[in-house]
Amino acid sequence: MRKLGIDLGKIRTGFAISDDSNKISLPLKTFIQKNANFNNIILEIKKILLEYQIDTIVIGLPIKINNEKTKSTIFVENFKKHLEKEINLPIFFVNEYNSSVLANLSINEMKSKKRKTIVDKISAQIILNDFLNNYFIKEKYDEN
Repeated sequence: MRKLGIDLGKIRTGFAISDDSNKISLPLKTFIQKNANFNNIILEIKKILLEYQIDTIVIGLPIKINNEKTKSTIFVENFKKHLEKEINLPIFFVNEYNSSVLANLSINEMKSKKRKTIVDKISAQIILNDFLNNYFIKEKYDEN
């Protein structure tokens, strides 16, 4: 079973999935909507869950460097509450601090128009990769 990483945004939401062995993350897609609508994003997630056999969802949580919450933090926390009502899977937060900066650095050479369409799925990949490296793999070693 695979893991799904999400970089949630009001307009653009990036998705990434793990490989079957849960060792690496791969950018999947960017979902674009005209305004923030949890139902549209949840429908998109349900499609991904069916297609890729996902067993865990990881959402990037925007927290300031001093651990203060922002409006975006509250938006993401509210989304998780809605998602938990619709989907019966484990859902984790990962601090997404700097994921967008790292994503932009990794695609620095691209033209700005194309960069906008992929930066969110690269951010989701970074978020999921952080989970795989720091949480999921650690749990596997702790079990043995």
